[in-house]
Amino acid sequence: MIITLDVFSGRTNPSWKLSEKDAKSFLERFTNKSVTTTTHVDNVLGYRGIIVSATSDNQLPEALPPEFRVGGITTGDPGVQESKYAALTAEEADDAVNWLLTKGRHAVDEAVLAYVSDTIQTQSRGITDTLPTEIQEDITEKELSKAQVAACVIQNPPYNPAFWNNPTV
Repeated sequence: MIITLDVFSGRTNPSWKLSEKDAKSFLERFTNKSVTTTTHVDNVLGYRGIIVSATSDNQLPEALPPEFRVGGITTGDPGVQESKYAALTAEEADDAVNWLLTKGRHAVDEAVLAYVSDTIQTQSRGITDTLPTEIQEDITEKELSKAQVAACVIQNPPYNPAFWNNPTV
């Protein structure tokens, strides 16, 4: 089983193989659970989850697709394959990702591991934890998404085409 940490844009993502024993232990977490497809992920920079890929047809149980995503922020349509089983909870997904990261320490730079761990903790706490209490009490989902965009001002600079139309850039 090949595990790929989906974290980089424009650079190869780190990957590692799980031993047969670790793969079996990992797959036990997905008994009677449905999973998210690899295409349904929020189009953001940075950590987007972990992609699990089977190296052979008989490696995954019948209910699981040959490739699926664990963790990360999914799009509004979660892409959970149609199944009679319940989807993984955020807590279960985070637990699975953290377990996989411990198995991939040899393949991933320590700074990247620290970044991913911090991102998972931030996502699990949610953005409302970083807002003042008086704002948290009366905030709608639309306002929350505006707050998320406002929190990333450094990533949303004003449009300046002159900078990019310079031959030296």
